[in-house]
Amino acid sequence: MIEKFYHHAFFGAAFFVFLYLSFTYNILLWDAAAFFCNARVFAGIPSYFEWSRAPLWPIILSLWPDETFARFLSAVFSTFLLIAVYILTREIFGKDSAFFAALLLFFNPLFLFWSGAAYSDVPAILFLTLSLLFLIKDGKLNLYFSMLFFIMAFLTCLLYTSDAA
Repeated sequence: MIEKFYHHAFFGAAFFVFLYLSFTYNILLWDAAAFFCNARVFAGIPSYFEWSRAPLWPIILSLWPDETFARFLSAVFSTFLLIAVYILTREIFGKDSAFFAALLLFFNPLFLFWSGAAYSDVPAILFLTLSLLFLIKDGKLNLYFSMLFFIMAFLTCLLYTSDAA
């Protein structure tokens, strides 16, 4: 019971750390701004548009095309990624390893940076982790969910370039 409380407290504290990091960036960096502009176009607001960007993250952001929403979603997806890594590691290696894996991910400086930026990488890794989580479970329905999340990961971090060289 107490162990469960510590895990919930850890994930709750992580969410507030991610939320703090999301709002400490005063400007949107280039990629985040491009995704945000694409989201505005998907929402019907005329804006700059880059065709080379993956479509799913801007579509998700277009539900409420506001910079505050993009930053909040970044913190939410980062927290869900931390929980998904915990669950995936618990399914494979056990509770102690799962909490250690979540701690390692949380204290990774690169993850802390990406969790504070409104980039598409954290949602893509979340969808990929969920795909792996459903893949290791038995059943045809879990296989379909695994494929769905894999496609969502691909559509979130798709990189397209028109250069043939």
